[in-house]
Amino acid sequence: MIEAIVLGETEGSGYGTFRFSVLPSPGDRIVVGNNRGSCDILEVLYVEHHPVKMPPLAIARPDPWTSVVVAFHSSFGDT
Repeated sequence: MIEAIVLGETEGSGYGTFRFSVLPSPGDRIVVGNNRGSCDILEVLYVEHHPVKMPPLAIARPDPWTSVVVAFHSSFGDT
């Protein structure tokens, strides 16, 4: 599993950390739960990979990480 942070287009908008069996590609749509108890459909804009330099610096993140940047597309299941 690949753990990735799902971020919105605007600064500070995020959907959380999710695990993917395969990372999505730009143009793919993913479905995630929202805080209203329904689901949001998000379109993948791009995927960022953040490697870690070896040996890692004391102040750096110790593990590589990935961000999936998305745009809101629509919602479904609103009550």
